[in-house]
Amino acid sequence: MRQGLLWLTESGILLFLISGLLIGYGLLSKKSGHSQAGATFLAVLGPLTLAICWKALVLYRQEDCLVWSRLMAGDASALFAFGSLGLIAGSGLAMGALSLRDRRLNLFIAAICVSLSWIVFYLHPTPHYVPMPAWLDKLVWFVLLVGGSIAGLYVFFRLRTITLVAFFEPPLFFAAGLASLLSVCSLAAYFCATSEMDLKTLAAEQRITSSGCLACHTMSGMGRSDPGGGLESVASRKTDTLRAFLQQPNAENARKLGIREAPTGDMAGYHFSEEQVDAFIESLTELFEVKPPSSLGPGSEKVETVFMEKSCLACHTVHGEGAPDGGIGGPLEASANHSRELLVQWLQNPSAENAVSFNLREQPMGAMQSFPLPPDQAEIVADWLLSLEAR
Repeated sequence: MRQGLLWLTESGILLFLISGLLIGYGLLSKKSGHSQAGATFLAVLGPLTLAICWKALVLYRQEDCLVWSRLMAGDASALFAFGSLGLIAGSGLAMGALSLRDRRLNLFIAAICVSLSWIVFYLHPTPHYVPMPAWLDKLVWFVLLVGGSIAGLYVFFRLRTITLVAFFEPPLFFAAGLASLLSVCSLAAYFCATSEMDLKTLAAEQRITSSGCLACHTMSGMGRSDPGGGLESVASRKTDTLRAFLQQPNAENARKLGIREAPTGDMAGYHFSEEQVDAFIESLTELFEVKPPSSLGPGSEKVETVFMEKSCLACHTVHGEGAPDGGIGGPLEASANHSRELLVQWLQNPSAENAVSFNLREQPMGAMQSFPLPPDQAEIVADWLLSLEAR
């Protein structure tokens, strides 16, 4: 089944490209039969290939579809899915109208462009591979989907009666094909995001990746740190706190449980069952088991209190003990290379921006931004960090 669908999708893309080349050959050889055949194939193959591509995405690119859904839709994924349906219909009508017109040179150019875009989006259906501009939020995305649907329908009904619009046929054709691909990804993402996940049958790491968590979190350097930060720091929370939040992963709960002082919103699109919550907690415990050091040294009682509250050793090590595999934050002994003033400022506002401006990290993961210290604790910890150099 898997190989068959992949073969059909790749064959559809190839035949779509060949249709465009056939139109071009007909134009060059002045054989209208070839051009007409290419235009007919184009109108038939477009919707068929899109349908097969969508089915392949739903069945075999579930992780990518989930990431797309988390990033672009979240709780509003159903609304976006219906917008996608309208866009598929509208752009399909526009493509059909264009392919039936006697504009074969334009179709030749557009067929190649659409084929290339299909290949890119089929192989890389998530925004992880493409820089996403900050302005492309949920509202803008939905407006694009609805606007694309309206524009497609308008092209279908009006293009043949307006001579001046004919000049824009290639970009319109290309836009219709590209919009169809985006809508296919969104629709597939909705079906994946709303399907029931049996996490118990998966390994610990697969539970994280298959649920789309890396759309907003990092794990061992993989994923995106904005806005959720590293899962290493998530795993350091108390089990009761984690359980309470995962049962209701919204902004209000994030503030109430002390997970974030200023949460950016609800955790996109997630509604976990008790069994899924248990599976996630079990996975986080297994993947990020913390081995606390036997001692932080003499006079470190107050520091130990801070370390317990903020779970520093979930991401750092001291004398080789603490976070597994060295942790994403590295050894705390390296902190002694910085001034006391800088450490105090950093500990009070450990944001990713400050990590760069203070030359602490070139590419910070943002895991510490949820653990700021008040001034008195920041000074105590800074003094202790500086004392590590002498040990």
